[in-house]
Amino acid sequence: MATQITKIIANLVNFREEMKDLPAETVKIHISAYRELIAMLPLKREQYAATVMLDAMIHKMIASDLTMAYQYMGEMFAVYSKPVPGMESTEVLHGLNLKQDAWDNMPRFLVWADSGKIYE
Repeated sequence: MATQITKIIANLVNFREEMKDLPAETVKIHISAYRELIAMLPLKREQYAATVMLDAMIHKMIASDLTMAYQYMGEMFAVYSKPVPGMESTEVLHGLNLKQDAWDNMPRFLVWADSGKIYE
């Protein structure tokens, strides 16, 4: 019989895959649900282990699955080393030699790197 901690850790292994392309509010709800489950674990060491795993998966999602995008003249430009579907790279904007105030005033969004969907 699997213990509670084993079930939580097993579910967290797929956390990033399950969160892909979801809206930010839905991701927050999932994270809160995990934190509630973790708080119910009977041993502090289990709570610690599960919290570390959840935090690691959140950080990995932010670092690997999300990227920032600038909006300039109605078009989105991704800050990412790989192509983001439907977006040019910000290298195009750098080529325009825009002034700093233009960069500062551009709307910024977090987007899913694999799909280009806005994470909001």
